[in-house]
Amino acid sequence: MLINSKYELKNMEHYDVFIKYPLNCVLREVVAGLNPEITDQHILLKLSFVYNKYNYFENNLAHLISSKEGGGCSIDKSRWIIQRYRDYIVEGTIPDMTIEEKCYWKPAFGTGEQWMLFCKGLAELYCGNPKEYLIAFMALNL
Repeated sequence: MLINSKYELKNMEHYDVFIKYPLNCVLREVVAGLNPEITDQHILLKLSFVYNKYNYFENNLAHLISSKEGGGCSIDKSRWIIQRYRDYIVEGTIPDMTIEEKCYWKPAFGTGEQWMLFCKGLAELYCGNPKEYLIAFMALNL
């Protein structure tokens, strides 16, 4: 059992260093293996963060969308935005937010650039920098 190891893992800092950090390194390698066409380590690091914090992105996006549009399809819309954010990280493309008939998977508010800035802001918020998130949140929430 890990608790009896030579490191006291009840100490959260030790847990972070000796358990979470090595696991995150392995998960980054998995993301690199899933995306062999990406060789830029900076892009892989950003992409790995989205893969590993997928629920964080999905929950935050769904909450914002449902607060403006109601809960219907908010998860579908969140998933669509996260996939577009992946494209934005990898290719630099801004999603087309044009809503056509039966286009239920796109939020009916915000521009593609605003949504990408919101996702980028979520990553910054998670890392302790709320400025970009707050600016993006206010732009989408008006």
